[in-house]
Amino acid sequence: MMRISWVWAARGRGGRLAAFGEVALAFMRAAYRMGPDGWAVMFGNKLPSTNPRPAPQNGRPMKSPFAPFQFEALALLVAVLSLAVSPYLAWLPLGWMVVRLGLRLRTALKQQAVLQRELATLERTTLQLKNQAFTDGLTGLANRLLLADRFQLTLERSKRNRVEFALLMVDLNGFKVINDHYGHAAGDIVLRTVARRLLSAVRASDTVARIGGDEFVLLIESFEDPDELVHIGRKLIATISEDITLQSGATVNVGASVGFGLFPRHGADLDGLLQTADEGMYDCKASGLMELR
Repeated sequence: MMRISWVWAARGRGGRLAAFGEVALAFMRAAYRMGPDGWAVMFGNKLPSTNPRPAPQNGRPMKSPFAPFQFEALALLVAVLSLAVSPYLAWLPLGWMVVRLGLRLRTALKQQAVLQRELATLERTTLQLKNQAFTDGLTGLANRLLLADRFQLTLERSKRNRVEFALLMVDLNGFKVINDHYGHAAGDIVLRTVARRLLSAVRASDTVARIGGDEFVLLIESFEDPDELVHIGRKLIATISEDITLQSGATVNVGASVGFGLFPRHGADLDGLLQTADEGMYDCKASGLMELR
C-alpha cells in the first residue's frame, strides 16, 4: 500500500511512469508458488531460488480465489496501477484480460460440447448393452434372462391379486425342412416373421420370448376362463401358419404345436411351468390335438 500511495504522490507524468515501473517490478519480486490444490504455499519478496535447499516458508498457507485465473488477476492489477500514470495505459492489460477470458470461454464451450457427445455415446452404448443382455439378437424378443425377470413380476402380481396366469410353449413344425432346403438366411426370415406375428397376436402387457432355435414362450395374464387359453392357442397356430415370402420369392409356411402351464395349478416356479408346457407341446405335436391338462 505504501508503494501504491507513492505512485499517486509522484509528480509529473514522467515521475508517475517511473514510479509505476518500480511498483510493477516490486510486484514481480513478490513471488508465490501455487500448489496442485490451488493453495498459495509461499509468499516472499524474492523469486524462487534455484538453490537445491528448500526455500523459507515465510507465509501461512491460504486459499487463493484467483488460482485458476492468475494471469487475469495480474492483468487487472496492472490495469489498476496503470490508472496512476494514464487511463489509456489501462486499456492494454484490460484488453489482454478480456481476450484471455474469451479464449477460456471458447475452450470451456468446446469441452462441454465434447462432454455432451461422450455422454450421449455412453448412453447409447449402455442401452445397446442392456438390449443385448435382455433380448434375442435375431428376433428382438425377450430372451431367457428377461423371461425370468418378467415371470417373477407376473408371479408377484398373481399372488397379490390371487389370480391365475398361463405360460404357453410354442414350437414350430416344419422349420427344419425350410432351414435345410432354403438355407439359414431363409430360416432367419421365418423366425423373425413368426416373432412379429406372435407379438401382434397378444396384448402389450403379455410377454413373448424366444428360448431356443424355434421355441417360443408366452406369458399370458388376466384371462377369465382357463379354457380360453385353448382358443388363444388355436389363434396363434392359425396366425403362424400363414404363408411367408422369402427374399428369393419362394413362399413357405410352418405349423406350430402349443403346450400350456398354469400357475398355481401346474407349478409355482418357472421351471415347473416350462416342464408342464413342454410336455403338453410334445403331446400336441404327436397327436395333433391341443388341450389343457
